[in-house]
Amino acid sequence: MADDPAWWALTSDVLTLRYDFMRHSLIGTMLVGAACGLLGCFIILRRLALFGDALGHAVLPGVMLGYLWGGKAFFAIFAGAVVTGLMAAALVGWIPRASRHRSDTAIGIVFTGFFGAGVALLSCYQMGTSGVTTFLFGRALAIGPSEVVHAAWMLAGVVLFLTLAYRPMVWMTFDPVGAVAQGVPVGALTGILMVALTGTVVVSLPIVGAVLVVALLVIPGATAYLLVDRLAPMFLIAAIVGAVSSLGGLLLSHMFAWASGAAMVLAAAFCFVMALMWNLSRRKYACLG
Repeated sequence: MADDPAWWALTSDVLTLRYDFMRHSLIGTMLVGAACGLLGCFIILRRLALFGDALGHAVLPGVMLGYLWGGKAFFAIFAGAVVTGLMAAALVGWIPRASRHRSDTAIGIVFTGFFGAGVALLSCYQMGTSGVTTFLFGRALAIGPSEVVHAAWMLAGVVLFLTLAYRPMVWMTFDPVGAVAQGVPVGALTGILMVALTGTVVVSLPIVGAVLVVALLVIPGATAYLLVDRLAPMFLIAAIVGAVSSLGGLLLSHMFAWASGAAMVLAAAFCFVMALMWNLSRRKYACLG
């Protein structure tokens, strides 16, 4: 399709929001991309990329149990995902204390175990039903108004949380020992952060799926980290990169019939490569100067 002269018409379908499904897809994916970018900054700064990966996959059994319990009701899916997400977080912290294994090993065990349970539930449920695989790989071009509303509420919640808890979260990120000594409720803030991450993952599942959601949680924040040295601009750039990656992914998906989640991840990876090349060239010229 790349050689087809109608490529501009396909692009204009996205940019001009010609169809209802395209409006829903564009708005929903950009909201989710921005929310993932904001939370991804803390994942990068606290070196929790592997934990984000584990969380993105560990919520799958909770999503499936919630789906079996309440169908497509968002509250049921969210509740199931929060329960399994917090269970995964607790296990990742408990296994190193109960054994000689380090946290990276614990993350690998929890990630594979929970994800295996989710896939097993998925395969059992799909014996008589189709369409549930969207939780694995996502279908951004098939989301509706309800998913857009969920994404809008999630982004609003993330922005509110970061606004109210900005200073203690920054303190906890860069000086956790000092934060505890000064009475910062580190445990409560960490729990709220885990719930926010879990909620964002749940909202992202119909769009990018459990397999690729970690990319939107990590790549925008990692891209922003290469471009700026201060936290406030890092939040802004990460949110922009997440939203732009969503837009670029939809364009690629619509033009070349690629899977939408994979296309968004490729767009985000392209942004990271560009930022990395710019960062390397800046360091090179600084050394020459």
